[in-house]
Amino acid sequence: MAIQNPAPRRDRTDFVATVFGCAVAVVLVLVHVTGVLRAGGVPSEAAAVAGPAAVANGSALDMASLASVTLAVLWSAFALEIILVVAVIALIAVVAWRCVRGAVFTPLTVRLVGASAWVLVAYLLVPPILAKLGGNLALRDLARTQLDVPGMDLLRFAVVYLFTMVLSLTWVAFRRGTVLRQDQDGLI
Repeated sequence: MAIQNPAPRRDRTDFVATVFGCAVAVVLVLVHVTGVLRAGGVPSEAAAVAGPAAVANGSALDMASLASVTLAVLWSAFALEIILVVAVIALIAVVAWRCVRGAVFTPLTVRLVGASAWVLVAYLLVPPILAKLGGNLALRDLARTQLDVPGMDLLRFAVVYLFTMVLSLTWVAFRRGTVLRQDQDGLI
C-alpha cells in the first residue's frame, strides 16, 4: 500500500526506528543461530556436566554420542525457541508498524498484542521444558544418570517474565483504549 501524502518527519523517524529495531533483533537471532550451528554439536545445558562428550567449550554435546530421539528433542527445543523468538519479533514489528500508521486502537492491533503475549508465554515455558527433557535424555545416553541438567536460568526467566507482564498490561491498555474509541465513535 503506497502512502498518498508524504508523512510528517516524526512519522518517518518512528518508521525508521521501528525498522532499525526489527533489523537489529533479526541480526541478533541470526548471529545466535550461526554460533550454535558453528559449534559442531547440539546445544544443550547438559553439556556443562557431560564430561568428554561436551564440545564448543561446554556449550554443546557431540552428536555422535547421542541417540536419535535425544537429538530430535534437543534440536526441537532449539528450533522452537528460535521460531518463537522470530514470531515475537514479527508480531511486535507489525504492532509497531500499525501504531505508526495510526491504527493504534483497532481490534486487529489488540489481537496482535494479545498474540505476542501468548507467544511469549509459550517461549517462557515450552522450550525450557523440552531442553530439560532432552538434557536428561542426553545424560542417560552418556551413562551419567547420577547427574542432572542444571535448572532454568533464574535471570533469563525473570527478564522474560517481566517482559511478558509488561506486554500483557499493554494488551489490557490496548483493549481498554479500543473500547473507549468505539464508545467515542458511537457518540459522534
